[in-house]
Amino acid sequence: MGRILTNTRITQENIENYITAATKDYSTFLACAPTFCTYFSKNHLKSTYDNSLENVNEVIGADSPIIYDRIDNLPVYKVENASFGTEVTDFGVVGTVQSTCIITPNTIVPSSDDVFILEYQNVRKVFIVTDVEQDNYNNAKYFKITFRLSTFNIEDVNKQVSGEYTVDYNLLGTTKNPVVLKTHFELTLEIEEIFDVLARSYLEDYYNTEVSGFVDTRSGDWLGRSIICTLVSHFVKTHKLTSLFKDYRAFSYISADISKGLRMGDFNESIYGIIAAVGPPLMATTLPTEFTQQRCILEPASSSRYALNWMSAVSYYMARPIKDSAAVQSTDEIITPISADFLAEVQANTLADTNPYKVFLIKAFNGYYNDANYHEIPRDVGFLEDFPDNYYIVPLVLFSLRYYRGMVSG
Repeated sequence: MGRILTNTRITQENIENYITAATKDYSTFLACAPTFCTYFSKNHLKSTYDNSLENVNEVIGADSPIIYDRIDNLPVYKVENASFGTEVTDFGVVGTVQSTCIITPNTIVPSSDDVFILEYQNVRKVFIVTDVEQDNYNNAKYFKITFRLSTFNIEDVNKQVSGEYTVDYNLLGTTKNPVVLKTHFELTLEIEEIFDVLARSYLEDYYNTEVSGFVDTRSGDWLGRSIICTLVSHFVKTHKLTSLFKDYRAFSYISADISKGLRMGDFNESIYGIIAAVGPPLMATTLPTEFTQQRCILEPASSSRYALNWMSAVSYYMARPIKDSAAVQSTDEIITPISADFLAEVQANTLADTNPYKVFLIKAFNGYYNDANYHEIPRDVGFLEDFPDNYYIVPLVLFSLRYYRGMVSG
């Protein structure tokens, strides 16, 4: 609180977005680093504040009718140097400390008698909002607030708090309001951590730098072949399922050549295309019966028309979906990436599978996770190599985790 935000990637990008959208004057203040404060926004629905008794109502104290929502880590911009003056009160002439700052769009709507905590002369002090001015630029509302130093105690202010919120900096500068419930934000961080751990494991186990893609070497193929599934590669690449939340340096390039021969119609009717279209909670009722028979044809990468021209080892095989049984030759080799047994478990909502990743998906596909039990998302479900088909399963888990992260933060 009252500290300067470091020049992180997210903050810099969002500041640049604001600079692009705002006028030159606002670009000036947005180009500076924000200052964090703990802001107490008046909850007008729960407060019994009477404007006609403005000089009688107590702002802070046991008899105050005002209820606040507390917002931790709210960024404010261009905190001006304080001006000093005097004010005549019932207790004589007292000194006043007054200043202004800017609140960016799509965060909060400030009002008089809001209070916030900021560092002043290296001491945490409580300030009260005395005036609010609004400007509109590019359909975005900026607020300039005037505030003064108050004599309120932090403990007394906290006694009038109803809801506790914080700021999700991933949403700062976007169309979504970054002010989220504190409990939701903490859960968001937990889901991000689960995602990052699983994504790192998937990268370590299946990403192949030689082919710039994800290769299945653990499926127990008796010929020792390495399989590159076009569905998996396209799905992971399109939805950035190995882009970590906490480490922006982690990057895995996926060659476009891998999915070059993949027909979008085939992808859209696959389990990967369906989950991308409807989200995890609707999967159990959306998977068509014929999908249980969906298969992939294996073709040596060096001889297939889908071959990557920089791969010559015949141990690499491309797996591409095949719908038309008439197109399958007697010499073709067919595999089923997602077993019919698993899909039957999804549609029957059976949780007897020994693979914990599949159990998670069965619950997710049947709409089990919601606001009441997001916290039940498993934190540690073992090693990927314990189950050979995790090459095909884990991308669905990663997508579901990103989906739930968005639901919680939204």
